[in-house]
Amino acid sequence: MSYNKQQREKLIDQGICIHCGKAPSNPPSTRCPECAEKAKQSNVKRKLRLKGQLLCLTCGKAPPLPRNDSCQACTDARKAKQKERYHSLKRKGTCMGCGKTGISLDRVRCDECLEKSNLRHKRRFDRLKEMGICSMCGKYPPAEGKTECPDCLQRGRENNARIRKQREELGLCKTCGKPAATGYKDCENCLRIGREAEARKRRNHPDQKIRERDNFTCRICGATNGTSAGRLIVHHIDGSGTEGRNRKRSKTANEDPANKITLCNSCHNRIHKIAHFSHDLELAISLIGSLASHIKD
Repeated sequence: MSYNKQQREKLIDQGICIHCGKAPSNPPSTRCPECAEKAKQSNVKRKLRLKGQLLCLTCGKAPPLPRNDSCQACTDARKAKQKERYHSLKRKGTCMGCGKTGISLDRVRCDECLEKSNLRHKRRFDRLKEMGICSMCGKYPPAEGKTECPDCLQRGRENNARIRKQREELGLCKTCGKPAATGYKDCENCLRIGREAEARKRRNHPDQKIRERDNFTCRICGATNGTSAGRLIVHHIDGSGTEGRNRKRSKTANEDPANKITLCNSCHNRIHKIAHFSHDLELAISLIGSLASHIKD
């Protein structure tokens, strides 16, 4: 039986199935279990038929986008509808899963629905990872060393870049979307987390042991960290630490602690100028090595 919009809204308010108009509905669905099962079977048959005809599974008219099941118009309409529903429920403090009201305005799911959603996503992620399929679209093999296919990775990068740009234009934190701190692009909390992560990374870096061995002192001039000579840098004596114009870390560098020495920024720049401007590179390296051994003695 078909109903118009007003009749359907009335049935929804009364908690009655909008298809048969007799049996009570099964929230959050607007249909009774029997009608919902019939609609599910009918939808499966329709999708199989449209897939065989290479048509959009939503409108059944236009061809779908590459590696997608919907055409461009239906994809854009679905995204706009989802975005509108998301913001509408967030403003009301209503859970998207069970319809519970009074939850935090910063969230769109209550604690119970959030826990169920996380478990469901984790089970799906583990299942697709075990099958060797992209954990995002669930259709294509993932990229090397990743759990997502190249197309999903590219779409994710583009979407993240677009979100960050929009937040920066609005003066919001580019990471979490909260008001940014004065003079920064991140909020106070994200700045603190970033500083703690950077400090933890430096503490766990192998070069930190070299600085501790040298008592956090430049082995040439004796300067310490934070002085006018600049920050302390761990230098490779044989010059194998970096390579190329971009000064990227060499994969074949001699990482032996005996080949490393702590220098201040000023002395480090002087040593690299010797190696850069000297016509005899071996002579420059031997000079640096003798200087380091002289200091060690």
